Amino acid sequence: LRNVPPTPANYAQRSGRAGRTGDPALVLTYCAAGSGHDQYFFHHRENLVAGSVRAPRIDVSNEDLIRAHVHALWLSYVNLPMGNSIGDIIDINLDKYPLKVNVKEQIQLSEAKLKKCTEAAREVLSQCGLEYEEANWYTEEWLKATMRNSPKDFDHAFDRFRALFEAADILWNNASNQLRYPSRDKKVMSDANQLWHEATRQKQLLMNTSSRREDSDFYPYRYLASEGFLPGYNFPRLPIRAFIPSTATE
Repeated sequence: LRNVPPTPANYAQRSGRAGRTGDPALVLTYCAAGSGHDQYFFHHRENLVAGSVRAPRIDVSNEDLIRAHVHALWLSYVNLPMGNSIGDIIDINLDKYPLKVNVKEQIQLSEAKLKKCTEAAREVLSQCGLEYEEANWYTEEWLKATMRNSPKDFDHAFDRFRALFEAADILWNNASNQLRYPSRDKKVMSDANQLWHEATRQKQLLMNTSSRREDSDFYPYRYLASEGFLPGYNFPRLPIRAFIPSTATE
């Protein structure tokens, strides 16, 4: 282990990756000299694995958590083919990048299907041990409103993608215009060429064409989970996203 895990549970989980085939395994933990956390456990090694591992807990009265699961159920009733790229959902050729027409139509459930979906959500929540006295936000109207607002919430979940793609597109167009009308200044042309390649790289990342689909932050399901629309395994929600240039510029 290249640093000290934060809790005994993390230590057990990470060290348990060794010796999975039943063979003996030796676990070594390296403590960083500049880390107060690591140095504490270097001098108090017995505390690395001391105490009991607490069972994981989920707050089923968390409104954001419940809403994300309701959205997931709604999406299963919509039965929308998501594809491997957000470009299959968003029309990047139109101003403000709206949902594609077929997508916009498909996410509008009929009243009968919406009622069936709401009933299914109500049944699921009744089995989750939701404590209504703790979840004082939960009402029948909340559930119905969440269902009815799901198409709008689905659309808004792509606003971050739209902003990132627009910025990349502006960068690409500016660089392309400079390259279209060459300058005698070699540095100007070199910078324009570098910016064009950078903008192209950003577009490829956003459209999920430059990596395996599951590994990309912009694989549709992973992206919707990171935006909080769908449930996900990533505990820090709504991460800060920033493009790091592939080549340093002056």
